[in-house]
Amino acid sequence: MKIKGNPEGSTYDALIDELVAASDSMQWMIRPDVPRDPEVMELLHEFHAHLLGARELFEWSDVKVTSGKPAMLYIYESSPQLAEHLKQTARKLYDWRQPALPEDLTFFREEGENVLFEMTSEEETARFVELTEEEQKRFFAIEGLQVETK
Repeated sequence: MKIKGNPEGSTYDALIDELVAASDSMQWMIRPDVPRDPEVMELLHEFHAHLLGARELFEWSDVKVTSGKPAMLYIYESSPQLAEHLKQTARKLYDWRQPALPEDLTFFREEGENVLFEMTSEEETARFVELTEEEQKRFFAIEGLQVETK
């Protein structure tokens, strides 16, 4: 189920709250082949308290790094504090993209396993993955969130 549009403001805040509440972990990418603002490194420091781990990748999903340098995948523990940090850092879902911010937010039901939600900044697509009936009720109740159920 895909999200339509670019949730912002209170809809974005509610989406982040529900994603964090329904997940154990969240990850994002920093790609070496895409420019990044210097503030991104400061942001990594701000989120460090939530960090579970990091690793280098040369490919993921449909993306391959061609610069010869690996992308960095950062994995964070889902918590109410993480949700607050995510909401203070961006005001729209697709604000999460380089150069200003890390990109490709993904939330997992189990740490690093069982994807709940994934967002790809290049294509501006965000989708839920195999929601349970209870999860559907929670996410579909978010005021202003538009979901394509095809």
